[in-house]
Amino acid sequence: LILSSGKNTAVKSNEYEWINILKKELGYFSVEKLNDNFSFKNIDAPLLFLSSEALNEISLKPLLIKELEFLAEEKGATLFLEFPDNSYEFITGVVSGAESYLNIDEILIHSQNEEKIFFPSLEVMLPYRSVITTSDDSNINLSLGRRCLMFFRRLGKGNIISIFFPLSKWRRLISSGIDNDDDMLARMLKSISKLKHFQSCDLSLLKERRYEDMPFLDVLERFIIDKAVEISSIPRWWYYPYCTRSAVILTFDEDYSGDEIKTLLMKDFPEDLKFTIFFMSSTKASKETFAEILKNNGEIGVHWNRFRFHITAAGFHYEKNKSLLLQKEILESMSTNNFSNSSRIHYLLCDYDPFYTFHLLNCANIRVDSTWGPGRDMGGYIFGTGFPYHSPEKNGQISNLYEFPFIVHEPQGNLSLDEIRNLLSSSLNKYHSPAVILFHPHFCIGNDNSSKKFKSIIKYLHEKDGFWKTSISEFIDFYEKRAESELSFRRIGERIEIECNVEYDGLTLMLPSKGEITKIEVDGNPYSSVNISGREMISLKKGKHLIKVE
Repeated sequence: LILSSGKNTAVKSNEYEWINILKKELGYFSVEKLNDNFSFKNIDAPLLFLSSEALNEISLKPLLIKELEFLAEEKGATLFLEFPDNSYEFITGVVSGAESYLNIDEILIHSQNEEKIFFPSLEVMLPYRSVITTSDDSNINLSLGRRCLMFFRRLGKGNIISIFFPLSKWRRLISSGIDNDDDMLARMLKSISKLKHFQSCDLSLLKERRYEDMPFLDVLERFIIDKAVEISSIPRWWYYPYCTRSAVILTFDEDYSGDEIKTLLMKDFPEDLKFTIFFMSSTKASKETFAEILKNNGEIGVHWNRFRFHITAAGFHYEKNKSLLLQKEILESMSTNNFSNSSRIHYLLCDYDPFYTFHLLNCANIRVDSTWGPGRDMGGYIFGTGFPYHSPEKNGQISNLYEFPFIVHEPQGNLSLDEIRNLLSSSLNKYHSPAVILFHPHFCIGNDNSSKKFKSIIKYLHEKDGFWKTSISEFIDFYEKRAESELSFRRIGERIEIECNVEYDGLTLMLPSKGEITKIEVDGNPYSSVNISGREMISLKKGKHLIKVE
């Protein structure tokens, strides 16, 4: 990933969104920032992503453009260019117009002679660059109406992929519905309304005010990165460990229900299900309840209550300390060995300025927050993705905090039992976003409908293969170790040799997709792969490995 120096674009830049995109879609990748001494002669990578800000900076340096062309033409690299202008016409094979804006009604994806149409529901104006003419060897991969948004062409030994819209800025605009230029009042109004923002992949669902488990941005980004990886024929890390197809994470919000979670756990709770429960710091839960949670592979997070006086289903409550840091410290002392540095804000509310909410979470050293998701009154994904997402800072960079959305909110989400099962099944069959489920212990015990849903879903998950059944903190551990696990490869005739340093036991490697695989060796031993949706995968133990694929 090539990023700009940041000298002229630091505040209003969206290029750090690429770190979120590639961390989700690839796992391991390196990052280079432009500086006065930067040269592409020092870059040896089969696939380079260049942000629009980096391209703007390079366009002022003809020598760097020549070096970039040489990488593709002579060294066989694939160059992925975000929002190039006519400075790169001889590389892209495209003559483009000035930047303009559009609304999305539908987007058409061309893939292997198939066409897929998606209908995101958007009200924001999105920047793009109109295409005037293309060379004969350019192929359209992505279009919107009659507008062509993504092109592929060969250049010497290498490949050029050009997208004529700033994907990193689209991500920010689509997920938040706000622009960096909006004033404070506009941001306040839009940050409140964005929780009702719908992102669907199916027009019929949209008309019925329903959502799918995988938001539009995840679909779009997966297609674009898949295309780049497919053209480059490179190995990469799969989304989940142990050759599983998806992940499910069971969570609870305690809401002052006290010992009722212990009652649930003692009623034939499956041993293979891990879970995360978010406690109020003034909980009445006993030491025995915390011991039962630890015994049943559960972990504790803080259900941050920002109000002194409030009402829940359990009655009227007074919170002595409003400070997140103090509430967290109280729960750490209660839970001893299984506090997970995770949070979910009570009432699922953020400040009028979301940046301030994430700032407070960061200051309290919260590692992952799971406050928002489409399961909240049918609202949209706050960052347009169902995967863990580094929340943004005001300076355009990203923080260490992850936001990890949930897809089921029982009972407030108004989902039927069949709808919940369908979401889980879709996540499994299409390896969509991880399925984070939110239940409330007092509803699971005191409400017949919620109790029926809970028992049925627990039974379904216990009996269903293919899911990685994990907790929030364990998933984040995996997600970070996946990004730290180094990966390199080389081609020797018909054989590919892959060297990797696996940081997480069970990390799954997706093998290159070009041609039929006849033989796999891991550290000199024959190895069998698992096929997931037409892709060959192998699961690896922690440590260094040499993999040979023919």
